[in-house]
Amino acid sequence: MAAAMEGAYRHFEHRLEDALLGSDTGSRLVALGYREDVVFCARRDVYRLTPILSGGELRPFECGLGLF
Repeated sequence: MAAAMEGAYRHFEHRLEDALLGSDTGSRLVALGYREDVVFCARRDVYRLTPILSGGELRPFECGLGLF
């Protein structure tokens, strides 16, 4: 599954915003008034920290640590 997801991302990485807005879920969110939220989620490399769920808590995951 991970390889399929990576392939899909690589296919759309240069037009991620359009891909998300054009998806079924993206279109539904836009119709509900959440277009700016979808656009926000399409941004890349904005923050150096990414939250991960660990032990039932959200914790910071620092990019570039090579954990994954």
